[in-house]
Amino acid sequence: MSALERQFPEAAPDRLDGLRLDWQGANGNGQWLLVRASNTEPIIRIIAEAPSAEESRRLCDTAIHAMQAV
Repeated sequence: MSALERQFPEAAPDRLDGLRLDWQGANGNGQWLLVRASNTEPIIRIIAEAPSAEESRRLCDTAIHAMQAV
């Protein structure tokens, strides 16, 4: 999780439920990335919301690569 925080230093982190990183957009439309372990399966869920599907995918792909590098 620390690697993700270093990857996105401009985001506001919240570790309440996994790691959530928030960005506030200029027009008030922010985006976020949530990385958390499943409580019922041996997997990690990576979920993002952004203004476009491409940006959401980019956030998820960046998170995957940051976690694989550790």
